[in-house]
Amino acid sequence: GTVSQAATTTAMAATAALAIDDGFLQCTGRGRRRRTVWLIIAEALIALGLLVFIVWWTMFSGRKRPPGK
Repeated sequence: GTVSQAATTTAMAATAALAIDDGFLQCTGRGRRRRTVWLIIAEALIALGLLVFIVWWTMFSGRKRPPGK
C-alpha cells in the first residue's frame, strides 16, 4: 500500500542524507572505478607472471644437459 511505500521513501531519503554527510558519495565516483581497473590490471599481470614462472619451472628447471655439450 501507500503507507509502506511512503515509509520506504522516507528511509531512502534518510539513507541518502546520511551518505552525503559521511562523504560516502565521494568514494563511489570515477576514482573508485579507476582503482578497480588498476586492481584488475595488477591481478592480471601477477597471474601472467605466475604462469610464465610455472612454464619456465616445468620446462627448464629440472633439465640436465646431455654430457659432451
